[in-house]
Amino acid sequence: MKLLFILIISLSGLLSSFAQSQTDTADVFMLQDLEVMVFRNHPIVKQAALLSESARANVMQSLGYFDPGIRAGFDRKMFGNKTYYNRWVSELKVPLWLAAADLKIGYDRNVGDYVNPETSTSTAGLAGIGLSIPLGQGLLIDSRRNTLRQAKIMVNYAEAERVKQINTIWYSIVKDYWNWYFFYNQFQLINEGLELAQTRFKAISRQTLLGDKAGIDSVEAAITVQDRMIQYEKMKIDLLNARLTLSNHLWSDEAQPLELPEKARPASGNKIA
Repeated sequence: MKLLFILIISLSGLLSSFAQSQTDTADVFMLQDLEVMVFRNHPIVKQAALLSESARANVMQSLGYFDPGIRAGFDRKMFGNKTYYNRWVSELKVPLWLAAADLKIGYDRNVGDYVNPETSTSTAGLAGIGLSIPLGQGLLIDSRRNTLRQAKIMVNYAEAERVKQINTIWYSIVKDYWNWYFFYNQFQLINEGLELAQTRFKAISRQTLLGDKAGIDSVEAAITVQDRMIQYEKMKIDLLNARLTLSNHLWSDEAQPLELPEKARPASGNKIA
């Protein structure tokens, strides 16, 4: 019976230690956790990503200037059994990279009793193919290719600007994280110092009552406790400010601002990396 009681006590202690360990781990807010939240939800980071997307969209729009185009027109007039005119005009234009030229393929059919002989065609119509090349200005580079070239340059610029903005905001966020890390650990040290000072004051007070210590020793211990309490309250405010500053960078998936829980603590020692 005694052995069973010891086993139950031991098992209860192990479960309690395990539960405490799980809670402590859940409260740890590591730099990697911050990185995931920032690069997934931070408004500035998300907005910076749109720079490259917008630049690439401009390239696609500029490429549209080199899409083939087709146009066609039809016009006819009849009165009774007589055809005054019957016109059909169609053209396929394919922009080329070379010398800003356009390849043109056309088909015209213009027949009727009252058609200008200079523009009339046979009943089968007339097909043709040719090149349209600008002379002088635009021979080496035209506005279409220039627009496309600028759009491609803007892609590289937008990517560099995106990286610059992300690096800038990430540097600021990491600095705030380590600031919180510093004040958290400083607060722990001050808290331990306060507890030690209070323990020492109690011990000296008891010794003073027993006559083992002089009254001045008790006064000095009390002053030390008061000094540690002032440091404690000041560091508590500094830690709160550091936590709120870091919270400014935390956003949810729904773009709602988040606040770092008060019980959260930074990783320590080899858990940082």
